[in-house]
Amino acid sequence: MAWSILSMAALPAGASGDAGWWAWWTRLYQTDRLWFTLVTIGVLVVAGAALGALTDAVMRRLGVDLDSRRDSG
Repeated sequence: MAWSILSMAALPAGASGDAGWWAWWTRLYQTDRLWFTLVTIGVLVVAGAALGALTDAVMRRLGVDLDSRRDSG
């Protein structure tokens, strides 16, 4: 699976008929690596914060309270 994703990223934008964000992302990678890097870091930060908030909500719903931890030592 990872190989197919990497091979798709190596295609020139529009070569596979893709449109939308995938073509934009590929074009950005090919034209401006600095912006690609900054956008990727931003997306990862936002996705990490969203997944962290979701995990916190699920844990709270299950009754796991991570705010009041006790030392086991």
